[in-house]
Amino acid sequence: MAMSFLHKKRNLVCRLSHVCVQSDCRKGGVAAALVSELKKHTAQMRRITLKCRRDYGIDSFWLKNGFTAIGETKGRGKDRSTLTIWEFSLQPTLLLWPQRSIRFMVVIDLNIVIAAMVEGDKECESLLSFTYADEIDYRVSNHSYAEVNKSNSEERRKATRQCLDSFSRIPACPNEQLVTDLIIIVGESRADDARQVASAIYSEASCFITNDVQLARYTNTIAAKYGTHIYSPTEFIINYCNGNGRDLYFPGSLPQSEFVFGQFQSLLWVIVLIVTEEMVKKRVTSNNGWSSINLM
Repeated sequence: MAMSFLHKKRNLVCRLSHVCVQSDCRKGGVAAALVSELKKHTAQMRRITLKCRRDYGIDSFWLKNGFTAIGETKGRGKDRSTLTIWEFSLQPTLLLWPQRSIRFMVVIDLNIVIAAMVEGDKECESLLSFTYADEIDYRVSNHSYAEVNKSNSEERRKATRQCLDSFSRIPACPNEQLVTDLIIIVGESRADDARQVASAIYSEASCFITNDVQLARYTNTIAAKYGTHIYSPTEFIINYCNGNGRDLYFPGSLPQSEFVFGQFQSLLWVIVLIVTEEMVKKRVTSNNGWSSINLM
């Protein structure tokens, strides 16, 4: 077993060049132990970076050890294979803030980012631009970068990473028991979703916002046990405004106004009809004892 790395003292970056484990010693946590030891020896530095071939199929290892797939480049070999650039932050940066936030912190799913910033979905756009959006600290999970890395399209991977880079990141959850407990709740087939929600819980986010209606089914169970809710964009906006005494005010110039008004228009008409009927009944019955008029 062996590991080699380089220190760049000028910008306090450790570049991991090789991690090798003898074949008969693999699958026993040796590589993870080596990486853990490296983190201890470089704790005073800013970050650890490395490049790994996409076709090695070990993305889950780096993700599990807290690394984020921040980009990619072409290798120097004859086949010019694509290398994923992984990074582990040793010190907080502007993109990876401390766990606590002075604003209301929420974690948004990758499907929200794509829908809002790539596909132009009205509901998801409204989440990022509604009246009180500046009071909210929107963050993304490191797992979102791992999901992006699964795409076979280099152009799509690059474009989606640029979207994710506009948000602060939360680290992968290091608490494996928490991840396991969430997998039991949502099912083995949704293990990746469980890891994202675990990261949100570990980072003390108030909620996890997603377009995944199946995952949202577990919000009551998860909220009761961990205090973190799972909402759709519209559910979050309504709950945030109601919970903070805010009015659901949407200027007509904002893209979400048509969406939200469309949802509440029928309810408003019902309220108007009920109030109008009661007013007419009172007015008619008080006028010379006439009987009330049925408006329905």
